[in-house]
Amino acid sequence: MPFGVHDVVWTREKAIRFWNQLAARDTTEDSYFSKQVGDLVLDLAEKDVDLTRGRILDFGCGPGFLVEKLVNRGALTEAVDFSPASIEATRKRLAGQAKFAGATEIQALPTPYEDARFDTVFFLETIEHLLADELEPTVAELARITKPGGSIVITTRNEEDLEKDMQICPDCGCKFHRVQHQSSWSATSLTRFMQKHGFEVERTRTLTLRPYSRWSQVFDLVSTVLRTPKINLMYVGRRR
Repeated sequence: MPFGVHDVVWTREKAIRFWNQLAARDTTEDSYFSKQVGDLVLDLAEKDVDLTRGRILDFGCGPGFLVEKLVNRGALTEAVDFSPASIEATRKRLAGQAKFAGATEIQALPTPYEDARFDTVFFLETIEHLLADELEPTVAELARITKPGGSIVITTRNEEDLEKDMQICPDCGCKFHRVQHQSSWSATSLTRFMQKHGFEVERTRTLTLRPYSRWSQVFDLVSTVLRTPKINLMYVGRRR
């Protein structure tokens, strides 16, 4: 068969397969966003959200790095993901922790949670992975399970050029984003989209998130002077 480049036609089954194989490999743990910069995200979130109040959900929890950080801060936290391997890793990581309220594997929406269950929902580095037919239903589900007056915290890449991270399989020719991103967001587009689903913006930030180190402030200062584009977007919304 002649070689031909073609886009992957993503399905939920393929996406689960993709993330299962990543979650099952210990060598990829350090590449997870929430392990690298989860503490910084929580520090920023605490400027707008009381993490010690009520129930918190990490939607799209992966192997549970953010859940672990939330629990360590005394937050009563639950987790949910479509990937069975991710849920297994989360349960293993948090076993025996008093503030860990469980991890739930879901196959489809709606989730099994009752309406207005959570005071705060974290949705980190997940919205860009949703398939086109999943985007609206997923955010509608997040609105359903968030209490009126409750908060949602979203992070994603800021105005990402998806083509820059496309890869091509040398065997079959399929073309895909190296970490399965499906959409690109700006502060304006994300704010408008969330408003349509019942969330009012509390704060948006465009920034570059880096793991804490003694060089962090130096990097930030240099980036500001050089006007380096900010690669991350952080949104905090309030449920109407």
